[in-house]
Amino acid sequence: MRVFANGCDPKSSGQKGLPLSGGARERRCIVTRQVRPTGELIRFVTAPDNLIVPDLGNRLPGRGFWMLARRDVVDEACSSGFFRKAAKGSLAAELELSSKIEQLLLERCLGIVGMARRANAIVNGFEKTRASISSGRAVLAIIASDGARGGREKLLSGSRGLPVISIFSRIELGRVLGRDEAVFLAISNAGIAAKLQGESDRLAGFRESQITDG
Repeated sequence: MRVFANGCDPKSSGQKGLPLSGGARERRCIVTRQVRPTGELIRFVTAPDNLIVPDLGNRLPGRGFWMLARRDVVDEACSSGFFRKAAKGSLAAELELSSKIEQLLLERCLGIVGMARRANAIVNGFEKTRASISSGRAVLAIIASDGARGGREKLLSGSRGLPVISIFSRIELGRVLGRDEAVFLAISNAGIAAKLQGESDRLAGFRESQITDG
């Protein structure tokens, strides 16, 4: 099997990507040259007007360029002409591309939280979240990045290995739940939790907050 060093999407060239366990694939970042699973990368395509467009769902047609899901990497690609070099032509990246990606990833993440709400697979509030964790129903905890530190420690005391996402503000979480704000949440659906963790990992590269383990 070959790993493609040009960072382009093999769908457009007839080539196959390198499969990983579980059917995942790897691509090479056009900036750092690191080969990473596509879940850790952002794919970009060229619009008809030669403008670079982020393809977060990896579904848009055309030649794709991949890079690590990190603000500094995207900023370097824009400022140092990596898109133009990879495409061997004239391409333009819109201003504040990394900030646009952050917002798009945030919307994807909050959309998944909304999916958990519609599936009745999420609880909100300290007591309900703690009960979900204590009973073993919770497979993922979400704690607002601007929540009280003491409350976080109390909530997670005694829980081991429970994934915790702390990258959204209380206002962002509250908006999804139809409230002014929300601080403590727990998801009980493993499939939804896995989707949220994957998108949150990418969003973390564009925000100072990070994903942590309880």
